[in-house]
Amino acid sequence: MNLVIDIGNSSVKIGCFEAGKISNPVRITTVESLEQEVKKLNPSNIIDSSVATFPGNHNYAFSMHYPTLVLSHKTPLPVTLDYKTPETMGVDRIAAVVGASVRNPSGDSFVLDMGSCITYDLITEGTIFKGGII
Repeated sequence: MNLVIDIGNSSVKIGCFEAGKISNPVRITTVESLEQEVKKLNPSNIIDSSVATFPGNHNYAFSMHYPTLVLSHKTPLPVTLDYKTPETMGVDRIAAVVGASVRNPSGDSFVLDMGSCITYDLITEGTIFKGGII
């Protein structure tokens, strides 16, 4: 089972992925409860997507015990970031663009993400991220 950790500006969410479906979504409020949930779920792999600093250190204790990938513009992706400064692109936007690409692998997509802020992003030909606005 793979575990996804999404640390946003206003909340932290985790969910398990098995057979392409998410299960056990949970909102987390402290580093301690995050580490307890991870230990309880005992995932095979973890992907960590963080746009904000979670209270405390970003180097969680569980990352020493589970293979953990931290999402960034350097992560191998199924999309091309045709963006002048990909290092400035938030991982929330990267995750949303990858999700849209997986759902619509050959067409154009307009991605609207409404979290703490609203982002608009454009993908062409299913895999080319052209940019967007916050």
